[in-house]
Amino acid sequence: MRLYLVQHGEAKREVEDPLRPLSESGREDIQRIAKYAKKKDIKANRIFIVVSYVPNKQQRY
Repeated sequence: MRLYLVQHGEAKREVEDPLRPLSESGREDIQRIAKYAKKKDIKANRIFIVVSYVPNKQQRY
């Protein structure tokens, strides 16, 4: 079994779009990872999604 850890692509800032979709840079990163996986014939039979919530500086105090 092999384990690949991939961080999500960069999202737009909240002031740009409150829904925070991927930025152009984030889309490019994801495309690059997908091309690499295809080139190396990496196929996932399971995908685990881990979400961590870290409040921003204003919410911590």
